Amino acid sequence: MLPNIRRSDHGAVVMTPKQRSTDRGEDVTVVVRSQDANGRALLCLALKETDWTPLYHMDTCVEMTEAFYNTVIGLLDYHLPLLTVKRHTTDKPWVTDQFRHLIRCRQHALKTGQTARYRAYRNRVQRMLNTLRRKYYARKMEGLRVSTPRSWWRSVKQVTGQTSNNSQPLIGLANQLHDGDVQALADRVNRFFQGVAADLNPLDDNSTPLPPPDVVPDEFVISLEDVEHKLSQINVHKAPGPDSLPNWLLRDSASHLAGPVCAIYNASVHEGYVPFRWKEANVVPAPKVQPPRDVEADLCHDTIRDAILTCARKPT
Repeated sequence: MLPNIRRSDHGAVVMTPKQRSTDRGEDVTVVVRSQDANGRALLCLALKETDWTPLYHMDTCVEMTEAFYNTVIGLLDYHLPLLTVKRHTTDKPWVTDQFRHLIRCRQHALKTGQTARYRAYRNRVQRMLNTLRRKYYARKMEGLRVSTPRSWWRSVKQVTGQTSNNSQPLIGLANQLHDGDVQALADRVNRFFQGVAADLNPLDDNSTPLPPPDVVPDEFVISLEDVEHKLSQINVHKAPGPDSLPNWLLRDSASHLAGPVCAIYNASVHEGYVPFRWKEANVVPAPKVQPPRDVEADLCHDTIRDAILTCARKPT
């Protein structure tokens, strides 16, 4: 106890606050694709002006597929190149590159003593912060009225900060099983999923391929209009596949890309051959419990393994 302060009749008590570990995060280097609006517009214009006639005259769907991806990815890399940028692990989910640029300008004006310039950037930063945060929460809350109770609670916990949007449940599993070696955990998960069909006879790569069908039923031939409709309905909020083509590009340029995609698909049906690029997929192990503690038990239930084996044993 210490003497009272001024005229108070109560003694003063000095207490030491409990130290809390503050996660200041760290800077990380990531590779992202440019999101320049002018570049996107020029890319869509370039795809519109692309002449796909040479592709239509190619002999096989493999040649057509390679020509398609070489053209589209080449234009994508030219107008929206990959950039190496720095990010901070504690960045809020609504932070954008434009917002980061305004903050840098504000801080530069503050350090150089440009008072008027600093105040102008400070106001712009505050306005953009409010706008980005409001849009982020509005997007998160959209659809909660018709969602299931489980989805509702999950979204509310994410928005209120009770759970992290960038949580990585497999990191703990890597720390537990492989001393934090994520690559070793990935190899183990890969071996586990490969072992699901270990009792099946492997395909013979040296076997003689079946001849292409003489006549393809009309029900297996797709039209240009069907392809354009499907491309225009792609969900742009989902991650792209192994081909790295952004979903927004396929949707926004559906009318320009429908022709070559339709030609490749119909050629694949007529030849009885599926291009390798179209057979690739990104397989993400989704934990069935939180946090996962075992690869075999928590990343794939017995019912899922049975379903995989059932599909694998079906005659073609």
